[in-house]
Amino acid sequence: MRRLKRLIPKEWNDSPTFEWVVVAIGVLVGVFLVVKGIDGFKHKRFTGKHGRVFEGTTAQVLGIVYVVLGPAMIVIVIVVKLGG
Repeated sequence: MRRLKRLIPKEWNDSPTFEWVVVAIGVLVGVFLVVKGIDGFKHKRFTGKHGRVFEGTTAQVLGIVYVVLGPAMIVIVIVVKLGG
């Protein structure tokens, strides 16, 4: 993480606009996970990283995991923003 911090200018880290942009990106990723999870569960076909395809029960389990992790990510991002 320390190496990544050097990539972002210090004046950006302190600005509230930058913090809201990070929250927006977190929310968008969470929504993407929910949509992808629902699609994988519904069609019993889930395409993973590098084009790997999961079918049947495995696709449904992965879909459920994505559907659970998506809202969890959204809640965590918002709680961290409001708490910090």
